[in-house]
Amino acid sequence: MKADFGRTESMTRAKKTKKAAKAAKSVNGKKARARRKDAAIANGGLSNKEYSKTLKRLHVELVRLQEWVKHTGLKVCIIFEGRDGAGKGGTIKAITDRVSPRVFRVVALPSPTEREKTQMYVQRYLPHLPAAGEIVIFDRSWYNRAGVERVMGFCTEEQAKVFLKAVPLVERAIIDSGAHIPESSSIGFDREADRAAGYTVTESGIVVVPSQEYNVAKAFVPA
Repeated sequence: MKADFGRTESMTRAKKTKKAAKAAKSVNGKKARARRKDAAIANGGLSNKEYSKTLKRLHVELVRLQEWVKHTGLKVCIIFEGRDGAGKGGTIKAITDRVSPRVFRVVALPSPTEREKTQMYVQRYLPHLPAAGEIVIFDRSWYNRAGVERVMGFCTEEQAKVFLKAVPLVERAIIDSGAHIPESSSIGFDREADRAAGYTVTESGIVVVPSQEYNVAKAFVPA
């Protein structure tokens, strides 16, 4: 009987200890999130309340943009580049949350097929370019070859050089057809370090040059 009581008491203490550790971990997590939030606000970021208020105002402006694009027949191509977890998906969701999918189209292509691998690299993106009255958002684009693929070894040095030689000509043709590529359409930040990644914008489009391990790609940015 005493042995059973001892085991029960021991189990009770273990449960209390485990519960206390879990509570402490939760408190520490909340404190860490609060510290990150305070640091972000101190560096010019927004509180949740300010973010929601600002986003609501920007949604109104996006609807106005949508109607203006439809009315004028404008063609807009927005390119988002960045590493996994850089915030591309969340930003795109925020942009498209209150607008029409008939005007705002999101293009996120999967890995190329064997047939597509034999084509010019930019070729599989061309059918998705905007027609009059459309805004196409690319969740990653042909610049994968200049950034991610080259750094991760998914293409050869020669393939990267051929791409960077050809892509300004392709983009010039896109722009000459009446499409607009906003210069501020590449985004990216390191969530762990809470700081912006580096990007280089060319005259004909956007070349992503993220910080840290992607700095090696800088040598491939055309002047």
